[in-house]
Amino acid sequence: MSPLCESYLTADQLGSPEPFYPLQVKVCGSCWLVQLDQFVSPAKIEFTVDKNPYKQGRFLPGTHIAIHSPEKIDEARPDYILVLPWNFKDEILTQLTHARSWGAKFVVPIPEATVLS
Repeated sequence: MSPLCESYLTADQLGSPEPFYPLQVKVCGSCWLVQLDQFVSPAKIEFTVDKNPYKQGRFLPGTHIAIHSPEKIDEARPDYILVLPWNFKDEILTQLTHARSWGAKFVVPIPEATVLS
């Protein structure tokens, strides 16, 4: 069961029920996009960031993980940065080159798990 994608929540909506729908694992043979039936507990993920101002200040559907602007990474200075949109990996790594100055490593799990220094 999975919430609808792109259904980002406001703080006021966090207590309201969300619709969940069945999600099967699918892998695209062309672009390697993967949908998995397993997930990481939201308690192990502090926050996520997105350049899109529409998403900032909202929460991921289903997990209720807060979405911040990319500047939050500079404040938190994490040891590892998980990059899920692998098709934008090069652009994201370029934008976050400065994170390497504090030793941050980048984890790119798709299409093949990779840790970049």
